[in-house]
Amino acid sequence: MGAQRRPWRPFAIFLAVLALAGCGDGRYPPLSPMAQAGGYGYADKPLGGERYTVSYVGPSRLSSSAPAARDRDAAAARTEALDLAIWRAAQLAQGAGFEGFRVIGQSSTVDVAAQPTYYDQQFYGPFGSNVGRGGIIRPPSVGTTAPMSYPESPTDRLQGRASVDIELLRNPGPNDLIAKDVIDQLRTKYPDAEKG
Repeated sequence: MGAQRRPWRPFAIFLAVLALAGCGDGRYPPLSPMAQAGGYGYADKPLGGERYTVSYVGPSRLSSSAPAARDRDAAAARTEALDLAIWRAAQLAQGAGFEGFRVIGQSSTVDVAAQPTYYDQQFYGPFGSNVGRGGIIRPPSVGTTAPMSYPESPTDRLQGRASVDIELLRNPGPNDLIAKDVIDQLRTKYPDAEKG
């Protein structure tokens, strides 16, 4: 008697692989080095002495292209980029054995790009302009391309960017930032920033 085939087995293996693939999407957490995450993250640049520039580029996000919604989402992206740059500055201070730091310069911006929306004006299925006399669908002419239309997109893609110049301090003053306090506050505000 031969081995019994189990037709469900390949399907079960496929489902198991799919479930394992869904466990992690391969993305890095927002508070990751730019060199690791690619299109977002932080980068540090020494300026000499105890001074550094910390740059942060946020992950891109979709927003409505309606002005009020886009402005609200852009403000949130700009704030998040600046906060995560400050968070990284606090990590840098702690890692170097300093209690705090002073921000001596900062800038932030948001890149806005319309999400393209494409559709073919010549394709409307069996009831559109490709239908000829008697309901016969006309094939497109050989060697021609149907005109494409690019209507205004209902969504925009936003990406916040920030840069802070800092000076590391062993004994921060009353107007300076304490690294531990900054990290604790921003970890509460952005609980997923360190999670993948």
